[in-house]
Amino acid sequence: MIYIFIDLENNTVELQEEIKRADPVSALFILHWNRAFCTFLAYIYLNLFSNGRVLEVLQKDLHAIQGILEMISEAELALGEFYRACALIAEDDGELWSVLEGEEKKHHAMVCRIVEMVTEKPDHFRLGRSFNEGALRAFVGWLREKTERMAVGETPAKDLLHIARDVEQSLIESRFCDAVQSDDVIFNELLNRIREETFFHRERISRRIKEKAYSAIILSR
Repeated sequence: MIYIFIDLENNTVELQEEIKRADPVSALFILHWNRAFCTFLAYIYLNLFSNGRVLEVLQKDLHAIQGILEMISEAELALGEFYRACALIAEDDGELWSVLEGEEKKHHAMVCRIVEMVTEKPDHFRLGRSFNEGALRAFVGWLREKTERMAVGETPAKDLLHIARDVEQSLIESRFCDAVQSDDVIFNELLNRIREETFFHRERISRRIKEKAYSAIILSR
């Protein structure tokens, strides 16, 4: 077995038959191929990622992950503000809106915890599927504008449930929970809880829409 140590600062390669302690700026490859081929691969690697480029790539990914999580945090805050406004307008569904607002606050706290985890152990996290941060940013802007219009009476109470259902559906379709990945158990537990509760929000709102529609039919008879 050949161990390849690549010094990312000095652009040097060292091959050893036995493992040694790697420096913070070294990359370690463990290969079963012959020594000459291992040397060839190592120098190809250096040619592609010389002058600390590996560290630059990792740092760039970290900034991207932090930006995505900050935007998701903003989305959860905006949803909480939206549901608070709904509670002030549609008092007959006040309990529903209050529950949803509370859960969005919890989601925001969970995302903040994930941000702390990424800051503490950035090497444990990676970018997931392609994620359109700009689309989520536009969504948050639209939702906050909608909330402001609701506050001045521009949105009828009867429309709120349908708007809320569409909002939750849009968030689900954004697949924001796939934007960052990790093998960390706590991270995945937090993310799965946010994902499941977002689905449940949509279903709960849809059920309430059906209940009110059924009640209207009964009353009209």
